Order: sequence, then C-alpha cells, then structure tokens
Amino acid sequence: MAEFTKEEKIKFLTLKYFGTTDNPQDDVNPYDSVDVFLDSTVGSLRWGVDATVRQHSKIRFADTFKKVLSLYRVDLDLEAIITSIQDDNKTNRSVIEKWTEIVIFPPRKSN
Repeated sequence: MAEFTKEEKIKFLTLKYFGTTDNPQDDVNPYDSVDVFLDSTVGSLRWGVDATVRQHSKIRFADTFKKVLSLYRVDLDLEAIITSIQDDNKTNRSVIEKWTEIVIFPPRKSN
C-alpha cells in the first residue's frame, strides 16, 4: 500500500486545522482565506486576552482538533498539538509542517 505523500498530508492537515479554528462554537480564526491563515502567526488567532485564557483556549482547541483527526483515523499526539501552538510567533504554515513530520495516517486503501 502506498503511503500518503507529504503534500497530501499538508493539504489534509491545513483544511482540518483551518476548519477547526473556524468552528462556530469556538471560533478563534479571524481569517476568511486559507492562504492568509497559513501566513499568519499562531498568536494572531483569537485565543483570548490573558495568558491563562489563551492557554485554556489552546488546550481546548488541541483536544477538539485531536477528536476531529480521529474521525479520519489520523493520529497526532495531543501533547504535540499543544506544544506546536505554544509559540505565538510561529506561522500556522510552520505548525502544519511540523505536524506533517509526526502525524500517522491510516493505510491507504488500494483500488
């Protein structure tokens, strides 16, 4: 069975990350464009006003994101998600690139 390519992983994670941050119940994403979102920093997302609220929001997001990925049988360690979004100066693109290195996709179905 063929593995998913890096580009396929990036595309999948980008769409899920963008969509999860734009969840109507917990919308931390102020961007309408995926490209602008990717070039923006983690800190530009609306996590909250003070350090405690921001940390709580990031943990809640990480938990939700992990659950979304699990629906697709994609495994990304919860601690890795949290750690990757701690640096507010990282771009969202660099966060996804980091996740791409460690994410585990299910075996690709053969035709």
